[in-house]
Amino acid sequence: MENNKKYPKFNEQKATEATVLLLKMHGGKMSRVKLMKLLYLSDRKAIENWERPITYDTYYSMREGQVLSGVLNLINNRIKNPLWNKYIERADKISIQLRSEPIKLQKLSRAEQKLLKNIHDEYGHWNRFDLGNLTKEFPEYKKTITRKKTYPKEILTGIYEKEDVERIERQLEEKAYLELALGG
Repeated sequence: MENNKKYPKFNEQKATEATVLLLKMHGGKMSRVKLMKLLYLSDRKAIENWERPITYDTYYSMREGQVLSGVLNLINNRIKNPLWNKYIERADKISIQLRSEPIKLQKLSRAEQKLLKNIHDEYGHWNRFDLGNLTKEFPEYKKTITRKKTYPKEILTGIYEKEDVERIERQLEEKAYLELALGG
């Protein structure tokens, strides 16, 4: 999807629930970079499995690998979200942690929860640098010293055939227009 294509809105609640779930599986605390990479791997796997991400975040290639812009803004408190702030806080300069008992997961489906668990089981023991290097291996990654936007079409193209990419793009654009029509 290029700049003129519509994409569904970032789902802050699902991003928060996914973060809480990953933190809980990881003992309650994790580096911000590691969290970003696990969430990126989860969204990418969801796209591969279901033709849609979990968070609908905006992705960027950065020096450390792929980053979820909305989640980064939540971590840095650039997006004021009461749910995020109730359950998640910065632990120190590089980490975040659970603030209170995890929330009841209302927006994440069981399949999404299982996917997040599988990603954590496979990659949760990796350090943040190795995870960053892993995300740089995907075809959508662009080498940069600042940041470059990664469009959904670029992720789709790394996973699907051209005809499927076009079909999935149309479906995502329809979802975005439906959200607009419903005031979302």
